Amino acid sequence: MEFCTYQAASACDLPKYSTTDRVDAFWTAMSHIKDPATDQPAYPNLCQFAKHILLIPHSNAYCETLFSIVRKITTDTRSSLGRCKEGHASTTVYKDTHGIRNTLCGILATKINIFKDVNTSCHSWNPDAKLLAKAKSATYTALSQRQ
Repeated sequence: MEFCTYQAASACDLPKYSTTDRVDAFWTAMSHIKDPATDQPAYPNLCQFAKHILLIPHSNAYCETLFSIVRKITTDTRSSLGRCKEGHASTTVYKDTHGIRNTLCGILATKINIFKDVNTSCHSWNPDAKLLAKAKSATYTALSQRQ
């Protein structure tokens, strides 16, 4: 019913929108329109549905990139990222909650975010002493907990 009401509404009753505006801003403005008879939101379900539709990614390229990064990180040369109770390297990311999963999440977050705001490449980046001290401390703590 809301969609029919929306389609029947005149353009002057709806928020102004141009092709340079963000679509989510339009639907946020739409959610603030009130029904004059009830003083309730006129299009609550339609606005919520539109916002949920906007959350769907346009492609799976970002997910595929993450899978590729994970595949490159969890190699045989890095088999000590996490250990199962039997002492063998963990074969799945979720099997060993405290070992491979936390390490993998940390490596992924670093790979994705470390150069996001900095205009430099990984080859020319030099971490500061404070960051190195934190990394060494975290490594020592993690290794101490494994024993």
